[in-house]
Amino acid sequence: MESPIYYIVGPTASGKTQIGIALAKRLRGEILSLDSIAVYRGMDIGTAKPTASQQAEVPHHLIDIADPFTLFDVARYVTMAEAKIAEIRSRGHTPIFVGGTPMYLKALLYGIFDGPPANLALRAEIQRELESLTPQAAHQQLAMVDPVTATRLHPNDLRRIVRAIEVYRLTGRPISSFQTQWNRRPTAQETLPLDPASTLATPRPSPSTTEPMAGTLSAEESIGELLATQSTSTANLPHTKIPQNKSLIGFGENRENMQNKKVFLIAWDREILYERINQRVLQMFNAGLVEETRRLLADPRGLGRTAAQALGYREVIDYLSGQISHAQAIELTQTHTRQFAKRQLTFLRSFPASDLQILEMHEPFDAAVTAERILSISR
Repeated sequence: MESPIYYIVGPTASGKTQIGIALAKRLRGEILSLDSIAVYRGMDIGTAKPTASQQAEVPHHLIDIADPFTLFDVARYVTMAEAKIAEIRSRGHTPIFVGGTPMYLKALLYGIFDGPPANLALRAEIQRELESLTPQAAHQQLAMVDPVTATRLHPNDLRRIVRAIEVYRLTGRPISSFQTQWNRRPTAQETLPLDPASTLATPRPSPSTTEPMAGTLSAEESIGELLATQSTSTANLPHTKIPQNKSLIGFGENRENMQNKKVFLIAWDREILYERINQRVLQMFNAGLVEETRRLLADPRGLGRTAAQALGYREVIDYLSGQISHAQAIELTQTHTRQFAKRQLTFLRSFPASDLQILEMHEPFDAAVTAERILSISR
């Protein structure tokens, strides 16, 4: 029987890296990064990549595998991840994914649907059409062809409205008809006891009805935008080969039984998590985030869309361009990271309860103790 695959997931600053290393030491494991920005070379401080000493303790994979001026999407990620899983298992070791990009996790566990490739000419045409209308009128254009998606998107969300209409014109099908990957099952949020005082304890709908977090362009964009580039960007990568017996990305119908996948969500009380995030951001700036960003911008090839929009970097870019002060850059990074962490938790808690175990964390934090908890639960 093949070794199980572990997934240690959660919001930024939740202690995932330390827990993953502690678990790997107990399982003869190797760590695979589950982070859509850590794939980029040179983006070290803002992504809180494992340090050189941490990577020396346990083998790490899927870090520093793309240049920041390129597009790296979920299709390419999953293809590389599957190859690494096989490689790690061939050594008799245990694969352990560690990170916080929900859409990467969803693609690994369930696969995602095959969306039509982006048609940039058609998209530009639709963009021009809708920009001549009021937001409400543009939204009504979507409602006429895809009322399900229209109820989910705000009239001001022009980019996703354009993409939804593009998909309809390309396929004759609403984008919502593709977004039915998950059957409705009780979610972890609905079945596990949570802190009733936390706003995160509100039951959440399943990902089939929730606008999910992203993977293709950045961790903060939706599945609709994910589809906008996955096919075209993969086509431009001749070294990326999709196995013929699998869906475009992810394990699809051929995926392993979920019982061989152990998914653990690291969850802190909101106030404690927010303080950990605030401290993490301060450490990033003190460690040289501004200098790192300046160095990235100095490359004549520039930063790709995903890299330039990454948390921390986009605020520093605004600071370096004179739009905000240094203090504002720090404060905005803290605020945006807290907001992103809440969205991460919302989406991760919406996974089916049978597929995910929530680990409520408490101070003092002890990665070794948490690793032992994971092993105990997994037996």
